[in-house]
Amino acid sequence: MLTSLLLQRPITTELLLIVMWITLELCALTMLHSSGALRATAAIVLAIILLILLIADMACYLAYYHLPPMPAFIDGTTPLIAVITPEILRKLVEGLR
Repeated sequence: MLTSLLLQRPITTELLLIVMWITLELCALTMLHSSGALRATAAIVLAIILLILLIADMACYLAYYHLPPMPAFIDGTTPLIAVITPEILRKLVEGLR
């Protein structure tokens, strides 16, 4: 409702998926840190990266319906590519330990 009234954006499941994704990633990050698998510095860096990805995802979410077809396609796939980034970074950090 807020999305359609405030942002003039159709109500879709993407927003729910974005929120669920960031929640899942933050839960995983919290568990890794609390179990001792990640040091505080690594957890903070990964949390900052997640925040940047969330902001980028929301920017794409808001811009999608205002773009011509090809830029909309690129805009729509950007968050999908970005979602894999924390996993890749997590594996790299775990490999450095």
